[in-house]
Amino acid sequence: MNLNILLKLLLTTNLLSQLEISQFKEYPQAKNLTQYIIITDKEFNKKEFKSQIEQNGGKLVKKLSLVNGFVYQFKNIEDKTMIQSVSGIKRIEKDTFLQVNSKNDMKSWGLKAIDALNAWAHFREVRVGIIDTGVDLNHYDLTPVHNGLNTINHKTLPYDSHGHGTHISGIIGGRKNGKGILGILPDVEIYPIKAFNRNGEGRLSSVIEGIEWSIKNNIKILNMSFGTTEDNSSLKKAVKKAYKSGITMVAASGNKGRKTIDYPAKYPEVIAVAAINERKKIANFNNYGEGLDLLAPGVNIKSTWRNNRFRTLNGTSMATAHVTGAIALLISIFKDLNPKQTKELLIKGASSIPSVPKEKQGAGIVNILKTMKLAEKQFMKK
Repeated sequence: MNLNILLKLLLTTNLLSQLEISQFKEYPQAKNLTQYIIITDKEFNKKEFKSQIEQNGGKLVKKLSLVNGFVYQFKNIEDKTMIQSVSGIKRIEKDTFLQVNSKNDMKSWGLKAIDALNAWAHFREVRVGIIDTGVDLNHYDLTPVHNGLNTINHKTLPYDSHGHGTHISGIIGGRKNGKGILGILPDVEIYPIKAFNRNGEGRLSSVIEGIEWSIKNNIKILNMSFGTTEDNSSLKKAVKKAYKSGITMVAASGNKGRKTIDYPAKYPEVIAVAAINERKKIANFNNYGEGLDLLAPGVNIKSTWRNNRFRTLNGTSMATAHVTGAIALLISIFKDLNPKQTKELLIKGASSIPSVPKEKQGAGIVNILKTMKLAEKQFMKK
């Protein structure tokens, strides 16, 4: 399809103008157990290391090859100095809990792009990974969904036991079936990476494992609608490796109204997103400050929910998903864009809000039409 025709369709349809008990088994993420990410030297005695850790009561949870580390669980160790003497250890980090970023239910102002449905037929081969609570793999408005990964229980598929991940998936890729909501790119390939449980909580190590899986499975875009206030060396290293591998990462700034944004959104390799409402006003729950890149719709967003249902939510999570969807649309046409080029195009193509300081809006509201025109001018030379 001619790019100009697609751009006109996007313009006329204004594409971007707008916790329950699980039936599936999850391994418990008990907060009374202390869990550490142990980074080892490149050359260490594996047998001796394993023996010393187990003598201190450690139980291996998983290996994190991406950061040359292991995750161990301890029952009675709160002070990591008790295991720092183990030979071969380079660094020890607490495997902290992270939280997905969504607010309460509100009335919807969903996407309406029916006139553009035929335009998407040629732009589907984009792999989007969603590190979240999983996805309702059988939702009629999301199928087909790839099996992805369940970092909490490797023996089961990444079924959504919360709803947040299903909501994010619908914003990005709700299908064109005439039955539900329409995502930014309805034919996108969705790969759920379950790292958060039924309470919307997940371990740092699960996120790192999800990033490693994304690299190995040629994921092109990674949606991370969660955050933590704590910087972490292993997470930073994982993000850098994903960036170098060609993955464009998008993350939520956070919902606490703080004057600093969450990690991983704050890392320069990631696109940090905050929310606006239907009137294009800054959401009052946004975290903001240095490192914020873009704004996108994040108030009264209706999308898919568990058990073939729909729900309306607020949050920087929803805003993040809008930007992820926009990137998927962009990369589906300009397939050779790398993460650096993608971020630069989005920032250059954003629409700033007058009289709003940069720390609260970054470059402004994501503008897919303008961004695509910039990409056409730069990468489709006549």
